[in-house]
Amino acid sequence: MPLAIICMTLIFICLIGYWKSESLLMVTVFAAIVGCLIYVPQFLASVQTMEIVPSFAVGSAVGLRGFMSYIFGASLGTSLFGVMVDKMGWHGGFYLLMGGIVCCILFCYLSHRGALELEQQRKITEQEEARLALADAQ
Repeated sequence: MPLAIICMTLIFICLIGYWKSESLLMVTVFAAIVGCLIYVPQFLASVQTMEIVPSFAVGSAVGLRGFMSYIFGASLGTSLFGVMVDKMGWHGGFYLLMGGIVCCILFCYLSHRGALELEQQRKITEQEEARLALADAQ
């Protein structure tokens, strides 16, 4: 998911700009950019789920992923962010967000690498099956 990694890197940069900016215009611009870019990794995670999971389980897998993202992620994320801001101030909240972005970039990389390995294994299996079918035909 290289596109998700690029978007998360841009979100990281814009989050720092949002945090350190003193201009209302720049805060608005950085918030708008983050708002536009945040959907890309979320969407690509659903697409990758649909590609990796067998076709008979796609609906369940995407539904479970969405449930975990929206219900648990939204509720636990805002609660954890609130606790961090209460205990450590706004700097703690921004550190939490930046840590989450770094974890997301890492997981996107690992997920992409795993998907490439699965694709390579699938190609090897198809080549072996084609070779066996050719041998049986002779």
